[in-house]
Amino acid sequence: MAVRLGFIGAGGIAGLHFANLERIPAAEVVAVYDVDPAACERARARFPQCQVYSSAADLIGAAPIDALYICVPPFAHQDYEIQAAERGLALFVEKPVGLDLAAARRAARVIEERGILNAAGYHWRYSPLVERAREAVAGQVIAMAEAVWLGGLPGTRWWRTKAMSGGQVVEQTTHMVDLLRYLVGEVEVVYAAGFAGLYSEVEGYDIEDASAATLRFANGAVGVVLSSDLVPGYDVYTKLFTRGRTIEIRASSLRIVQPDRLEEFSWRPQPSMHFVEDEAFIKAVETGDHGLIRSTFADGVRTLELTLAINESMATREPVRLSGA
Repeated sequence: MAVRLGFIGAGGIAGLHFANLERIPAAEVVAVYDVDPAACERARARFPQCQVYSSAADLIGAAPIDALYICVPPFAHQDYEIQAAERGLALFVEKPVGLDLAAARRAARVIEERGILNAAGYHWRYSPLVERAREAVAGQVIAMAEAVWLGGLPGTRWWRTKAMSGGQVVEQTTHMVDLLRYLVGEVEVVYAAGFAGLYSEVEGYDIEDASAATLRFANGAVGVVLSSDLVPGYDVYTKLFTRGRTIEIRASSLRIVQPDRLEEFSWRPQPSMHFVEDEAFIKAVETGDHGLIRSTFADGVRTLELTLAINESMATREPVRLSGA
């Protein structure tokens, strides 16, 4: 039986999900809403059975769907999750799960109270290399961790404005921050600093060009998060340090370095992490098996809290303690 899907947001990241869902026999995209009519028409051309709705509320209230994908930019989150949960729809929410932490927490409470199957779009958790890294550190004491996201300036206009994107840490580096939570544990205190000024000619640009955050985890480990949009190319990785062992995780490679040996693993991400994530969500909706989901909406809220704390520390130049610690 097909899993009938609705989409709020049919732009860039939704297109990636569309490509995956076309390859999953059980998935059927039947409803879409986007503020851009052209994006809706592209979705309808791709999925002839897809109905375009005039508002998100109409789609959530009336579309014949089993699950809803929310693929809107960070600033565009409203109370879609709550509306969908009250209707009993399964939910997939792209990262970050908003910019308003209080609103995200309210949605998480409703989702939990209603027992809604849910997922947040942290696809790195679905990498086999990440799972191998988890196995490698099982039973080990992680003393230090490093998360890095370096790249150039994205062309998306809203990305450059902090009130719309949250900045690089919230919108991009969030993936590596989430991996730190997944692999090391929760963070209790952050201290961060940023540098800005090298993109002064770019209209609307008010985010940091580079930032560095120091983390203290609740289990005693320390960590560093480095971000920059000044770097030609693309360099994204997470490192974990235990006694006598360093583990480096990248999208297509894993290195485990020990005094007497080096283990290297490669993965050509086909199917991609995104595909594995979508496949897991569709299977979970089909079967009702919540255990197939590796990143829930509540996880997304905790990662949002941590990235917003980094922003707050950059702004105040003071340490910020997380509420859950």
